[in-house]
Amino acid sequence: MDTDQLHIAAIIIGIAILIGFVAERLICHAISNYGNRRHIPIAHIHMMRLIVRWGVIIICIMIAFSVFGIAIANLWITMSAIALATLVAFFAGWSLLSNVLATFLVLLWRPFQLGDKITILPDNLSGEARDINIFFTELRTTEGDLLKIPNVTFFQKFTMVSPRNLQEEQ
Repeated sequence: MDTDQLHIAAIIIGIAILIGFVAERLICHAISNYGNRRHIPIAHIHMMRLIVRWGVIIICIMIAFSVFGIAIANLWITMSAIALATLVAFFAGWSLLSNVLATFLVLLWRPFQLGDKITILPDNLSGEARDINIFFTELRTTEGDLLKIPNVTFFQKFTMVSPRNLQEEQ
């Protein structure tokens, strides 16, 4: 592109951004008015306004790409692939993060001690707490089996704890 074409492209992009800004303001104002008339919760109004704002931003970006000759179809494929990869990464990361956070809370809150008898209800999994690591708490059953319970389970299910000193008294 030569200098004149760049100037024309910049003007087109500037006009698109200006039109997008004005359109976004008008649509968001209309959404707010409609929501107030219909007594829609403010959180829902805010969410609708965010969707409109991001839609306008995406449209302006697509216009800018098309002005510079980038095929929008290729952009959609790329954006879809990035969105899918991000979704998979967040889903996988959430499981790991929730277990690490649960471990931190178990160690900080101390709902049980090593040596306590723990029963997870309604599954009736029980055993003596033997070890707590970053992902699992190990329970030794009365039969001698080793159960590895994900630490997040202690926050998702009912847990019955029989402290070690009460077990010794019985």
